Amino acid sequence: MTVKEIIKKHLIDNGYDGLYDSQQGCDCGCMIDDLIPCDGPSDHCYPGYKIDCDHHCDDRGLTHCIGPEKGQTKCVEDDDGLS
Repeated sequence: MTVKEIIKKHLIDNGYDGLYDSQQGCDCGCMIDDLIPCDGPSDHCYPGYKIDCDHHCDDRGLTHCIGPEKGQTKCVEDDDGLS
């Protein structure tokens, strides 16, 4: 089993939607079905939940972000300490 497969299994088993980078906000996140499309997870990647983008992600063509709290209704960059 690869590291990517282990991470994917953990996310699914625990009800997460993907990963988000706690320092980059909406600029870096991935859903389970497109997990780790970058060079690899950083030390700042954490399990998270899908958030439908509310405004500032639109200019980047994003339809969602991944954030730390289930049921979150605002993009990560709107939360204090994560922008």
